[in-house]
Amino acid sequence: MAAGALGGLAAAAVATPALGGDPLAAGTEVRRAVLEEVSPFAEWLVGGTKIAFGRSEVRRIGDFAHVRAVVGRADGGSLDLDDAPGTGGAARPATISGVLRHRDGRWMLLDAAIERADTIDPDAAYRRWRLPAGLLPPDCAHRQNWGCGEVAR
Repeated sequence: MAAGALGGLAAAAVATPALGGDPLAAGTEVRRAVLEEVSPFAEWLVGGTKIAFGRSEVRRIGDFAHVRAVVGRADGGSLDLDDAPGTGGAARPATISGVLRHRDGRWMLLDAAIERADTIDPDAAYRRWRLPAGLLPPDCAHRQNWGCGEVAR
């Protein structure tokens, strides 16, 4: 896409990282690329089921991104986490949280996990990393403001 085709959006996209990790709007190229990179890992976590993301939030600062997304089945059926490896004790709805880094022209997943129901702050492990300030959402923000989104079609 030519830079002129973006019009005023180009300046807003460049300014986003300076705003302390404000969530990226739906439809942005970075948001799409981050969710696309997380998708195969999310499918593996839930036992190989084809997935679609419901409500999601992607934050970016420089070369780092943080994603939190509700995971559902692509066909709209119910996601059975009890039979999927690595999802024992998962929060309902199934929600993935992860950190990515942009290298060599693409986003690479550094770490991600399905959030656990017994965890107050699913990003606690990431808070020990040396990530840009403001990349991670505030502690427990998801518990107060995070609802079940419809599975994206």
